[in-house]
Amino acid sequence: MTTYVSWLGASFAAVAAAFSTNAPETRIAVVGAGAVGCYYGGRLHDSYDRLGSETEVVFHLRGEHYDHCVANGIDVKSYNGDFRISADKLRACKTTEEMASGAAFDWVVCCLKSTSL
Repeated sequence: MTTYVSWLGASFAAVAAAFSTNAPETRIAVVGAGAVGCYYGGRLHDSYDRLGSETEVVFHLRGEHYDHCVANGIDVKSYNGDFRISADKLRACKTTEEMASGAAFDWVVCCLKSTSL
């Protein structure tokens, strides 16, 4: 069964709920988790976490950003609501090779600048 979800106007919780009912062990990779990747990946992580889903969101972080997030977690302040992913709940990888060493991902969210492609 395929579920189609429109991202426009849908809350992250609604999107997470739609996909978690079909695949409770979904794996999502967020490649290029800078400001944009941490926001959208964080929203997905937060939504799945509140649903009690077994979904795993894995962030690809580089350099000092990796060190900071692994030590402190991710804090997002937004007019849509603030949230935090604590360092112990954050699944972060320094390289895409490290990400690829686990099970296959169901979704890959690419948050790269066009010059990085």
